[in-house]
Amino acid sequence: VGERLTWLQVFFPSVDGMPEFFTIDSLTLRTPSLHLHWLQSKVVVLSKNEQASVIDPYVREDQAETEIVSLGKAQLVFHSRFGSGGHLSYHQSISASGKYIFFLGLNQLFAGHLLTCSERISALVESDQNLEALSLSLEFYEDRVGLSLETPDEIKQLRPQLATTIQKLLVRYLNAELRNILGSSNEPKDSLNLKLKNLSNTCIDYSQRIGLTDVLFADILITF
Repeated sequence: VGERLTWLQVFFPSVDGMPEFFTIDSLTLRTPSLHLHWLQSKVVVLSKNEQASVIDPYVREDQAETEIVSLGKAQLVFHSRFGSGGHLSYHQSISASGKYIFFLGLNQLFAGHLLTCSERISALVESDQNLEALSLSLEFYEDRVGLSLETPDEIKQLRPQLATTIQKLLVRYLNAELRNILGSSNEPKDSLNLKLKNLSNTCIDYSQRIGLTDVLFADILITF
């Protein structure tokens, strides 16, 4: 169990010599960890309260750890034979192969994998989290995403595609919010006007950020 993760480089001065270790970087985890596992070029960390997060060792500390996913309902198998102070071991219940990581639960085997840029955005859209999808798309567009399967150069090549995605998501978000706002018949007029103003400001901001203000005078203006 620990809260500090340190990256070491192993150097062998000669074939028969003892290895030398050099500290490259270190990271303070949000919660104490129980298990670490490499998944491709990332590290999956299982915390003491059975929450998993993904860490990229190649980015700066404030962006290294992504959002946390709870695995409590999976009821992961563990043992405490060699532990002390209530420490648990998940060494036999977590494994990775290729792009997949497997978690052994009491009742079934769970599998997961890291999502690409487009897969992460699509997952938010499918769950009707349109504003979150917009925000993530803009973070990728402006290269502000700390953890990504794509390299910085690959993200730059995706910028035109991301701009198109943001335009489509903006219209989708606008239509969904207008339905909610106009459907609030019992809400005071001042409150409705404020929501419409905030919605228009969001549309203007996103259009300016991607440098495609023509969308404001096309689908968005027609919708308003």
